[in-house]
Amino acid sequence: MAESGIISYNLYGNPSEGATDFLWMLILSIFYHIGFDTYLSATFLSALSLFGTAFILFKITDSDNIRVFLFILVMLLGMPPIFSAVQGFSTLFFGFFILLSIFFYLKGKLAPLVISSLLTCLIRPDGIVFVAPLIAFFLVLDKENIFKNISYVVFLAIIPGLVYFFWRFQYFNNLFPLPFYVKSNFERFAILFNEAALKTNLKLIVKLIPVMFIVFLGINKLNANKNKIYFLLVSTVFIPFLFYSAMNLEQNVAGRFQYPMAISIIAISLIFYNLFQVIWIYVALLCSLMLMAPSYINATLDTISIPYENPIYISKSLNRLQCNGTMMITEAGRLPYYSKWQAIDLWGLNTPALSKTLVSPQFVRDYNPDLIVLHSGEYSRFINQDNLITDGSKTWINMVKNAYVGAATYGDYQLFMVPFFQTEKCWVCQLKKRLKELVNRNTEFDRYDMYMIRKDSLCFSGVKKIILEHGAVDYQTYFDRKSHFINR
Repeated sequence: MAESGIISYNLYGNPSEGATDFLWMLILSIFYHIGFDTYLSATFLSALSLFGTAFILFKITDSDNIRVFLFILVMLLGMPPIFSAVQGFSTLFFGFFILLSIFFYLKGKLAPLVISSLLTCLIRPDGIVFVAPLIAFFLVLDKENIFKNISYVVFLAIIPGLVYFFWRFQYFNNLFPLPFYVKSNFERFAILFNEAALKTNLKLIVKLIPVMFIVFLGINKLNANKNKIYFLLVSTVFIPFLFYSAMNLEQNVAGRFQYPMAISIIAISLIFYNLFQVIWIYVALLCSLMLMAPSYINATLDTISIPYENPIYISKSLNRLQCNGTMMITEAGRLPYYSKWQAIDLWGLNTPALSKTLVSPQFVRDYNPDLIVLHSGEYSRFINQDNLITDGSKTWINMVKNAYVGAATYGDYQLFMVPFFQTEKCWVCQLKKRLKELVNRNTEFDRYDMYMIRKDSLCFSGVKKIILEHGAVDYQTYFDRKSHFINR
């Protein structure tokens, strides 16, 4: 957007919104436009949000002891989602505005609540599942000023929100960001839920049981305002729990989708700071942090391993080629961003034509890209199978199969398997394997992705040279090395 003025996956391409975090993307574009590095800008905003979150939680306690603020700050740094912010996601920024809305709700200030709620929804559209119930319950609790309050909501939130959605529909020709369509398309469990997402959210609740105990104990001690706290719990925990359990939580890096719910529960527990002996609240928070420790360690190792990932180096090398290539990829992100190649996102997070449907072999034939990159993982075993027919449903294996069939049937491509990590340098990867073995978890072989280069492409020799420098091998060599896994 900063370079072309177009919100698009491809530079100067057609409008498409894979950027679910709209306001976050807009602010980062402004920083980029005036000369600031995007990652440093994201880190700066996350750091501000971290301190802002700690300050609001501190204000909720009604304490004037600076040590309480420092404890809260350290506690936030001890939560796994901090690493999603380190990796560039808007987790802390989004969580701060949800917490700001909670603060204004508790203080009985509707106008600031409505404005902060609107900003929350502009950052991420799923913010509405937190703030809409919050505003509705505020109106219920303040019946005496119902008409005045409704006017605030209409003029400060509903009208601006409708204007925004009308604009975005005209601009993108879709009411919601493309990831919403992709993440809501899956086989349902118990009619409503995504089974994996439900389990992930339940794990969060289990880890926060000590804090939840403080919450319910505190509510029972209240003589007044019980409904206000119950409504807050329903708005910021129960309803979001149902929503996120009904979505396919892709890219849930370090539990970033669960972070707002966790912060909400912690905020509610701190309302009762002065009702208990302080030590019990500290103990509850520390117990929950201890339960999060395995996830924290895993997120730490994942983050430390990022500098050893090949895609960033491959994509920057592709940018130096003079062939102006095109690519199809299954994982949106660094490859097209740093290479500046025109790209099709096969999973549909950034390509409208594929957001609701499975890519077909014919689609691959028609686009005929210079490079196809497929995150196949263990799925690469299908190459040695006779039957490559899919059932037509939009699943990851079906996407990989159809892309491969399209390239193998309609084009002349050479297949290489490229390691995702610089294996020899990645000591963190080896450590993670050993840790998995210690807890008796099956360890997969090193991750390899499928790189298919079109042989008559002007980019062929350049791309082949680049990926060979980053450990690429032909499929048969890969198969021979990894047959113990592929055949199991």
